[in-house]
Amino acid sequence: MNSNSSITLRIIDGADKGQDFSSLSLPVSIGREGQNTIRLHDEKVSRYHCKIQEDRGKLVLADIDSTNGTLLNGQTVHIAPIQPGDLISVGQTLLIVGSREEIVCRLAGLEGANLKDAALRLLVGENSLEYLPKPLIDEMEIYSYDVTDALKRLHCIQPPGLPKELSLAQRAELVDIFLYLQLRMRMVIEKAGKDEDTDRFFLAQKEWQCLLDLFTRLNDYYSNLSHPE
Repeated sequence: MNSNSSITLRIIDGADKGQDFSSLSLPVSIGREGQNTIRLHDEKVSRYHCKIQEDRGKLVLADIDSTNGTLLNGQTVHIAPIQPGDLISVGQTLLIVGSREEIVCRLAGLEGANLKDAALRLLVGENSLEYLPKPLIDEMEIYSYDVTDALKRLHCIQPPGLPKELSLAQRAELVDIFLYLQLRMRMVIEKAGKDEDTDRFFLAQKEWQCLLDLFTRLNDYYSNLSHPE
């Protein structure tokens, strides 16, 4: 991304493969209709499929009740923050977020490497060499760098940071939710037993049901937040 109010998107697979959209002003809408910022010629894409907007300095991807859903790095999302190197899938179209330079910078930050080293690991698509420019492939072969490893570093599951600029009441509500989840999880963990012969832990049926209930409550929280009224 070039600034908090613009974004670069590149289509790396699908009917519109090869199109680049540099420094688009936000918000950006994606779909089949001509009124969208990015119009796709993909029959699996909804007329108005998803949008990207800026909120408090972060870029946010939101699905617009599309028929086939929106995927971010292979996971279905309704609303989620995005960064350079993230892959957005709509219908049969795959887009990558950010310019090559922006992805290089993110890789450098993740790997603690200098930009020259990160540039050799530059990811521009899926973990397939067909999406990489030939000069880069040649360099990677010389230095034995692994594209798949770069993909894993970009898209590994990392703990997200807490939201900033919360009001005092919002902070209190968030603390209340976390405390509830922590106490429920502690109850389950303390009831877990261990089989000394196999070195495996097990739960009784009651605790297992408690864990399942906790999982469904987390799902409810997620659904309520990702589908705001």
